[in-house]
Order: sequence, then structure tokens, then C-alpha cells
Amino acid sequence: MKQTMGILKSLQSARRDFEVIRAMVPILAAVRNVGANKQVDYSDLLAQHVTSRSKSPALLGDSGSMTGSELDAFANRVADWANGEGLTRGDVVALSMENRSEYVGIWLGLSRIGVVSALLNTNLTGERLAHCMREANAEHWIVGHEMVEHVASALPELSTKPQVLVAGSSSARIEDAAAIPAVMQEAAPSATSFDAALTHQSSAAVDLSLRAARLGSDGLFLIYTSGTTGLPKAARISHSKAITSGIAAWKALKLGVDDRSYCCFPLDHSAGGMMCEVAEVISGVAGIEEANIDGVGIPGTDGRTGMAALVTNESSDIDALDRVVEEGLASYARPTFVRILPQMEITGTFKHRKVDLVREGYDPAKLSDRLYFRDPEKGRYRPLDVAAFERIEAGEVRV
Repeated sequence: MKQTMGILKSLQSARRDFEVIRAMVPILAAVRNVGANKQVDYSDLLAQHVTSRSKSPALLGDSGSMTGSELDAFANRVADWANGEGLTRGDVVALSMENRSEYVGIWLGLSRIGVVSALLNTNLTGERLAHCMREANAEHWIVGHEMVEHVASALPELSTKPQVLVAGSSSARIEDAAAIPAVMQEAAPSATSFDAALTHQSSAAVDLSLRAARLGSDGLFLIYTSGTTGLPKAARISHSKAITSGIAAWKALKLGVDDRSYCCFPLDHSAGGMMCEVAEVISGVAGIEEANIDGVGIPGTDGRTGMAALVTNESSDIDALDRVVEEGLASYARPTFVRILPQMEITGTFKHRKVDLVREGYDPAKLSDRLYFRDPEKGRYRPLDVAAFERIEAGEVRV
């Protein structure tokens, strides 16, 4: 009997390993040339799609759309403008804009000459927004016309004023400085029109000499925490990490040329900016049937850290989750805690219930569910027992 059970257990383990390998093979194949020391940037990920589907929609939104070729041309004009401004690899340009096609085109264009985009939270105003600008150390601030009041409230808090450029949209262009809203003209008399600045820029491909020194480790974004319990903090996202995360989501969800991905997050959020977060990537792991991602607080720290509440079946394997999280998610996006639920609670509108999970936290003395935490030293998930919980709470283990 013991021998039979041992054989069955081995078969189940082999099946799990096979499922993990099958899920990871296309991801690993796609990212084999992506790495911190590789000569690669985010545009390389999009190049083949822009070329093969140049007339197909790339971005759709309420304020307008762009085909692949239109996105490519717009990004090239942004790159040409940035180069003309003397911006070079490693410099930072701040971006405050609500979701629309131009948002993606702007950071994509800046990235083509190595410039980092500081994606500023559109909910921030005054000192909190000014704090983000000081952290970014950006000398240029591209501002959507819908964000001028927010930005105007932050400018008086800055001792060094950036060059502000106000951008319209395809349906509401800012043709010249005279068309800039009065509140911005008062707060930043030197503000200019970004739309007008792009008018005379070249849409030709960026000179390869400007991209020759690029590396996957170069910065692509600065993405800010919400600052729930303190001032927002900037997380630096490299090209290689963004590419890996995007490819992982693409392959895990098996997206094809006829699929469309709806982004309900602000594009300044990691889940929106990279078209990925986290539940979709984790849901691609063999044995995971449902994933609900939220944040929980840890004493002595700012903000919240990620917790993944999962419903699994008999083929689930925590080691498989380790591998997918490590390969498919940026370090800041990897859930610190994992809780295995017997079933997922839903609201009256059929959404995952999050409030109870956040309130219950991750205390193994109060929960009967299996709990894991991501060991920062080993880079993998370990069972969360009372002793480990107490060390985390006391700050002895920095997760």
C-alpha cells in the first residue's frame, strides 16, 4: 500500500513538473535575449508587431486611437523632440496625464533615446505631487491639459521650476502657448505647448547611434507608491524587467493578434503602464484556479505589501509559483504573502471580496488557511508559522 501511494505521489509530482515546464517554456524562449546586460530596450519588444500589423489598431481609447504605424511615428517625434532638448540616456522627464493613446506614445518615444519617464500619480496634488517631482529630479514636465490644475497646485512647492509643456489630445489639441489654460499660464508663465513642439519633429526611425549604448538594465519608468501612510516613493523599473513582465503576461494569457486587452487601471500604475499586475500572471501557474491580489500592512513600514489569496487544486505546487513570480513579475510586484483559500468569496456584483482578506491579514494564529511568505534572502516562498510571523512583525525579517 505504501509503495502504491508512493508511486501515485511521484506521478502527481511529475505531472505538476510537466505542467510547470509546459507553461514556462514559451516564456523562457521569448525572453532568452532579454537581460540586464543585453543591448535591448522596450521598443524591441514592439518592433515586430508594429512592422507586421502597421495598419491595425494598437491603442484604442475614448479620446482617439492609434494604429501600429501611427504609434511608431508619434514615438519617433517625441524622441526627436527630446534629443533636440539635449536630453540623454538616464535623464528623467515627468509625465502627468490621464489614460489615452498619447500617454503610451510619449514614454515609448522618450525610452528610445534612453530617457526615463516618471509616471506621476494623477490623484496627487500640492506638496505630495511636488515631492514626486523632487524625487524624479526632472527638468521637463509634460502635462495633459486635463491635469493643469493638479500641476499648478504643486509648482509653488518647488524651489526649482521645471519646463512645463502642456499636451492636448487628438480631439483637443493645444495649438500654441495662448491656448494653455489660464491656471497654468499663471502658475508657469514659461509653459509651452507640447503639441506645437512635436509639429516640426521628424517621424523617421531614431538614429541607431542614439541607441547604441542602451542596456536592459537602463531605467524605463519611475512608478510611485500610493503613499497611503507616508509620502509616495519611486520604484525604478528597467527595460528588461518591463519586457519580461509584459512577455510573461502575453504568453501566460495566450494572447493573439485578434485579442484586445482592456486596461481599467491608470497608466501611471504598474498594472496599467506595463499592461500586466499580477493576478493574471499568477493565474497562469498550473494548479491555481483563482487569484485575488491586494495589500496588507506590516508594522513599521510605509504603505502596504502584496498578498495573493489563491484557490488551488491538487496539482498546485508552491515551487511552480516561485518560478513564475520570479521570472514574470518585477521585484516590487511580487506578492510578499500567499494565502491558500478553500474557495473565493465574492461580492453581490460577482467581484472578489477584498475587504475581509485585508482585515484578516496574515496572522497564522488567527487563520486556519495555509500561509506562505517570500523569504527575501532565498527569494522563494516559505511556510508562514507563528515564529516567522512574530519575527516579521518585530522587524527582524524585512520582507
